[in-house]
Amino acid sequence: MRQGETGQVARTGWADRLHARLAGFSRPVRAFAGSPEPRTIGSFAKGRQLVSGTFQLAGFLVEDLDRSLWDIPAPDEWFESELHGFTWLDDLAAVGDGPARSCAQAWAHDWVARFGKGEGPGWTPDLTARRLIRMINHGPLLLAGRDKPGTAGFFRALGRQTVFLSRRWRSVEGLPRIEALTGLIHAGHALAGMERHLPKAAA
Repeated sequence: MRQGETGQVARTGWADRLHARLAGFSRPVRAFAGSPEPRTIGSFAKGRQLVSGTFQLAGFLVEDLDRSLWDIPAPDEWFESELHGFTWLDDLAAVGDGPARSCAQAWAHDWVARFGKGEGPGWTPDLTARRLIRMINHGPLLLAGRDKPGTAGFFRALGRQTVFLSRRWRSVEGLPRIEALTGLIHAGHALAGMERHLPKAAA
């Protein structure tokens, strides 16, 4: 985890999973409200390691990765949390060249395809907020050269995560609630049509 993120790993419960799926029935997001800028910066050195396929994540060594990031068996909950929190996206964005962009796009869009409809372990309010903030911040990197269906699917995933946070931020306390509200407010300003969630989040 990045410094400052919560030291607890929460499991995705049945209520989180239910609301993640129901969030898909809301009006979809189709565009950013403005031009996103990378506000979370990672490590250039770690980004290079990710591109090479040999890197450390949550203290575990991954060697000679020749498959999707999501095919790696998670050795523990911390590893799983770092995967689904998209901390690696900051590192790839710090490199920012063609190979790094290819990795970032492949792994992010593969997450959307596999887990973007509410599946998988990454649907807790705090973890969703971390992932959503990074997906928005690095949106231009993730959408460069993508076709219309891929772009539409990406924005649907952003919208679903925003609606999920609007319904589930009250289910957690302490730092996880702060993280969830931060993600909701960030999305409310960054995504066209999601500003409707700002009054309750900022109250």
